[in-house]
Amino acid sequence: MDLRDALAKLIMGDGRLADTLTGANILALAICSAGMGLIVVSLDWTIYTVKRRSVLNLSYGAGFTTGIRLLLLWGVGAGLGGLLGFGSEMLQPTRAACIGFGVAWPLVLPRIIDQVGREIQEPQQLTSGGQDGDS
Repeated sequence: MDLRDALAKLIMGDGRLADTLTGANILALAICSAGMGLIVVSLDWTIYTVKRRSVLNLSYGAGFTTGIRLLLLWGVGAGLGGLLGFGSEMLQPTRAACIGFGVAWPLVLPRIIDQVGREIQEPQQLTSGGQDGDS
C-alpha cells in the first residue's frame, strides 16, 4: 500500500490501517496527526485574532508571519510526535488516534512546558533567596 492509498483509507475509508505498519502507513498516520494539530491551532489562532485570548494559552505574537510560523510549527510538531508514537507502536493505527494525538499535542504540551519551567525556576529562587537573606 502506498502513501496515497493509506491516506485515502485512513481519511475516507474505515479509519483503520493494518496492524503491521509499513513506512507509508506510518507516514500517513503522521500526516493526519499533523493535519489535526494544524486544525486545532488554526481555530485557536482565529479565536485569538478575534478576542485577543487563546484557549490553548498560546501567544501568537503581533505580526501575521509570527502567527503563521507558530501555526506551522505546532502542526509539524504534532506530525513528528505522531510519527514517533505510531512508529514505536504506542498509538493504534486509527483515525481516532490521529485526531486524539493531533488535538492533545497543542493542548497538553504547552502546559507541560510551563510546569517544567516553573519547577526549574523554583529551586533557583529558593537558592538565591537564601543567599540574599544570609548577608
